[in-house]
Amino acid sequence: MLRIRLSCLLLAWALTGCSIPYQTPEAVQQIERDLHLVHGSVQAMTRTNWCYLPYGSGSGGDGQCHAVQGLGVLSGDGLILSTYSGGIYERFMTLKASEVQCIKVFRDRDAPASFFVFTREVATQIIPLTANGQFDTSAKIRFLDYLAGQSQVGRINSDRDYVRENGKTNSLVTHIPGTKILVISSVTATEVFNPCTKK
Repeated sequence: MLRIRLSCLLLAWALTGCSIPYQTPEAVQQIERDLHLVHGSVQAMTRTNWCYLPYGSGSGGDGQCHAVQGLGVLSGDGLILSTYSGGIYERFMTLKASEVQCIKVFRDRDAPASFFVFTREVATQIIPLTANGQFDTSAKIRFLDYLAGQSQVGRINSDRDYVRENGKTNSLVTHIPGTKILVISSVTATEVFNPCTKK
């Protein structure tokens, strides 16, 4: 249930996002310059939103998505997740196929749905979108083909759990609408973990 809620929240936020220029020749040139890419090395690029989820509740990996809007840029450097602010593109992180331990897809590889990439350090949920906010299935497939690697297709799976209870509880304070009554309840705390089998 938590996984579904996390995905739905990210999807709702993703589809209401803002515009990031990337489709004009001038924008591509600036992206190459700002991200220090070799001219002509971009293989695929689309608007992309992501959640960066460190493992373990002690590292901030509580399973709560704090989505970032930006671009997914597939180049010789890897899959670059780039933010855009003040007219400048900046690398947030670069995912390299050699660092990917496994991938989780929802439904299947070709479905218009987000996917998770697990490395040794972090889980990243990725949602490729078109300029008008629809799922970009074509870019998703290009990203997955790169991240899974040529001989690593077995690393893509739809049955991986990545959030678990951590044995602690958190207090949740809610307000009853129309009153001044606060309700304090205890909820089970969760954390993100790496579900990949060791190589």
